[in-house]
Amino acid sequence: MFSAYNGRPRPPEVGWDGESPASVVGDGCHHGFEALGATAHYRDRLALAREQVRGRRSDAGAAAGDDRDPVVQVVGQYYDHPALRGEPMQVLIVGAGLMGAQIGCEYALGGHEVTLLARRTDAVDERVRQALSLLEAHGLAEPHAVAAARGRLHVTSDLDGDTLVCDLAVESLPEELELKAELLAAVARVSTTAVLASNTSSIPITALGDAVGEPERVVGTHYLNPPLLMRPVEVTAGQRTSEELVERMVDVLRALGKQPVVVRRDVPGFVWNRLQFALVRECTWLVTNGVATAEDVDTVVRDGLARRWRRVGPLRSIALGGIDTWNRAGENIVPELSSVVELPDLADIAITDGDLAAQAAARDAALARELLEDRADGWT
Repeated sequence: MFSAYNGRPRPPEVGWDGESPASVVGDGCHHGFEALGATAHYRDRLALAREQVRGRRSDAGAAAGDDRDPVVQVVGQYYDHPALRGEPMQVLIVGAGLMGAQIGCEYALGGHEVTLLARRTDAVDERVRQALSLLEAHGLAEPHAVAAARGRLHVTSDLDGDTLVCDLAVESLPEELELKAELLAAVARVSTTAVLASNTSSIPITALGDAVGEPERVVGTHYLNPPLLMRPVEVTAGQRTSEELVERMVDVLRALGKQPVVVRRDVPGFVWNRLQFALVRECTWLVTNGVATAEDVDTVVRDGLARRWRRVGPLRSIALGGIDTWNRAGENIVPELSSVVELPDLADIAITDGDLAAQAAARDAALARELLEDRADGWT
């Protein structure tokens, strides 16, 4: 399955829905549980699923004993994990902003029960509605599949123990190590064999795993924005993440129709953002040094580089263009490229004119058409 998004960058958030972590569980928080379009049947099914998860956790803990090495424990849990058996999982999305809501929709479309944890349930309801409507409008999901997924999606702002019972937790919070670690650690204490996945785009998984206190269970699953319309997902292991856990997450993501890319070294920014910011650094240098306008830089990237790279990546392009030619050109150009270690204020360079919502909708429609083409070419 696939994903959407409304395109306009949001200002940095604190907490998972714009407030501080303390306010999430404070008196001003709206506690409660809400199932999107769900009847009492779905709520009963969710409660039953949680009881089954608890049973598996209890059985696994009794069988494991307390004297096993943590890595051995994780490997043993991996072989008894519902994801390995191809069974539907209880998935918890911690932080249901634009990214988290769409990630939750993908798991629901894949047949999993999904709880979306966020401070403002009404905002999440609208994000989910927009995401599922986008898929249906562009023919990426049939109406019956969308209706079934809607029944598997549940929204809550309650941080009690029942909410945190899961087989898989996917964290999609602001890029703050302490916040991510605090909430994943809370899940880890309740769901002692759950996979703890992070949608971080910049924080090393090793550092996050150590901060959570369960490094063997923490894995990076970085979705590209907008998730429903971008197939690649970066899968990153920390230094102590179980190798089997990484392999299983790759299988789970493939079953959702994603295109997992294994990041083989845990470096800040992984692959996508290191490439993206290397290009952005050069783009900003060209603009601030008067080489080209922002609009012309966008034109070259959008209609030139991106158009070619859509079919042939940059490293394959070297072979097609001639390795000797690239080597000679590189000797002349690489020493002249920007090496700044701090970007200028991007507010001074970003192109913000026009109707951004309409531009985002046009972009999403084009991405949806490409996904349909990919399906026709045999991608699933």
